[in-house]
Amino acid sequence: CMPGPCLSRAQCVTASPDEQDRSIRGYRLTMSPAAPVTIELDERGVPLSHYPVPGTGTSQPRRSIVAIAEKGLDYAAKSAHHEFPSLTSYLWEPAKDARMAPATVGEPAPREGMLACAEWLANEAVPLDDAVVWRYDYPSYHGTSAGWRSGHAQGQAVRLLLHTWQETGQPEWRELAARAVRAFGIPVADGGFTLRLARRRWWYAKFAD
Repeated sequence: CMPGPCLSRAQCVTASPDEQDRSIRGYRLTMSPAAPVTIELDERGVPLSHYPVPGTGTSQPRRSIVAIAEKGLDYAAKSAHHEFPSLTSYLWEPAKDARMAPATVGEPAPREGMLACAEWLANEAVPLDDAVVWRYDYPSYHGTSAGWRSGHAQGQAVRLLLHTWQETGQPEWRELAARAVRAFGIPVADGGFTLRLARRRWWYAKFAD
């Protein structure tokens, strides 16, 4: 990560599922006491993050690329009927993290959830030469404006696409993963997220603008 606050260092506390929505599983990740972020699952099991709008007391729904990729990885682990080593920003299971809400209402079958998250990524991938990148459509930390990229999110998306290929055997998932890997060679100035520090030394920015 670049220096400063990021979701991978967020403090997580529980939140009850919204009783007004019959198909939501809720979590609350607190960036600071004044800025709670609530994550829900939509009707297909794809995460939808509600970020606070400063000074309004309201929140705005956003799609976090890394949250979607990592929830897809959570589904993939369940679909494979075993746990595989995984370093993620979010711990989705109460058994793994007591701070997470125990509700499971509305979560789809693991394979369906994995495919839903992977399909969202496929639909939102932005071509860049022979690569693809994912862009956040809202501003974030360090003054980044809408359209920023993230090496962190990109890497997790690649992992999910490869697991989806292994699960389905469909070559288009491997091909999309390969195009996503190529983005690690694209500098920030050219629409990527990579900074060259020295010869054969690179930095993959979490917040690239």
